[in-house]
Amino acid sequence: MNMQDLPLAGTEAQLLSAERLSEARILAAQTGRPVIEVLEELAELSPDAFVLALARLMHYPAVSALDLNAMQPLFDRLSFNEAVSMQAVLMRDQDQDENEAQQVKLVIADPFDQALQLRLQNSVRLPVQWCLAHRNDIATCLQFHESQMRALDQMHTEDGLTNEDQVPIEQLSLKSISED
Repeated sequence: MNMQDLPLAGTEAQLLSAERLSEARILAAQTGRPVIEVLEELAELSPDAFVLALARLMHYPAVSALDLNAMQPLFDRLSFNEAVSMQAVLMRDQDQDENEAQQVKLVIADPFDQALQLRLQNSVRLPVQWCLAHRNDIATCLQFHESQMRALDQMHTEDGLTNEDQVPIEQLSLKSISED
């Protein structure tokens, strides 16, 4: 089930109106804070309800933490480090074959940061479907993938140190190859 399929109570939908957005923009300009932070504070909604209401207001598909977990990141197109620094992640559905035409989703938390969107467009250079998720959900997704990458690195390191019959790739050189 996609997040946008969830019902949104009428009062929650009213909390994120064009008028509320205008109010958030004014307060953000006065305080120097991002519009997204001010708007979330004014809305007083749970993170999921806020993202859903914002997605409806801004006409973006909403992505939940469960949705993010069900997708595969494309760190070859938007590197992990870029994803962390931009608080965005490029994803595709797990069940999509890499060779088939795919709907790539670029998941962001702040639809008001136009400079970020421009940077992402220049970095990714793919047709994408822009989606919204809560910044905490994106951070959790990236933390999960970071821990998986660290675990893989650790496995490779341990393989190189414990298997005496194999020479780790880093130790291969023209000299060692010519000695064989």
